[in-house]
Amino acid sequence: MGNNNLFKNTDVVVFDLCGTIYDSNTTFDFLDFHFRNNQSYLRYRKISKLFATRATNKLSTRVFNYDFIRKWGVSFFRGIPKAELLVSFHEFYAQILSAKEIQVTKMLLEQAKRANARIVLMSASLDIIVDELAKTLDIKERYATQLTVANDRYTGQIAGDLLGTKHRLIKLLNAGANKVIFISDNLSDANVIRHVDEFYAVSPAKNLDFWKRIKGVTRIYEV
Repeated sequence: MGNNNLFKNTDVVVFDLCGTIYDSNTTFDFLDFHFRNNQSYLRYRKISKLFATRATNKLSTRVFNYDFIRKWGVSFFRGIPKAELLVSFHEFYAQILSAKEIQVTKMLLEQAKRANARIVLMSASLDIIVDELAKTLDIKERYATQLTVANDRYTGQIAGDLLGTKHRLIKLLNAGANKVIFISDNLSDANVIRHVDEFYAVSPAKNLDFWKRIKGVTRIYEV
């Protein structure tokens, strides 16, 4: 199949964000940027990178779907006005994130647009990040982890977490669709393969063997 016809007759194309469209863990990269001069945050980051902390968090995430390192990091947003954080994100995008766009995914996104497919941005990253990047990428439909807000200030808590739950949304998107394609680098997104018609893996060299072993992966793009 030629590149111009890659998304022919495709109803929905779903893109992951972190590591797929941008070579970045956007949640932590933005946290690190915004709190780069906050000593309490810097101490937290040192603790979060310890082997014992990461190992415990990995087990917690796998067994209970509870990422305490992430929730601890988000708690630093408590009390920050929405407008202030939005300005900070735009600075982060201009100074750091804009240079981390993954070209092969940019090409796939442009092809999907030319095919007039319904394009969805689906990420467990934070809504302030996903909403703004959706505007930049000209994607109207997006799903993200929702932060709670009270009196126009962030509470430091998560209202709705998309971490580990994308497959549930995919089932809803699949309703009435003839063909759904999912594009992601995220290893945990392998659990959506059985719910879509095609799955394209965007993969660094270290993860190629993983994707090659997974049944149902239609294409693999090395980045």
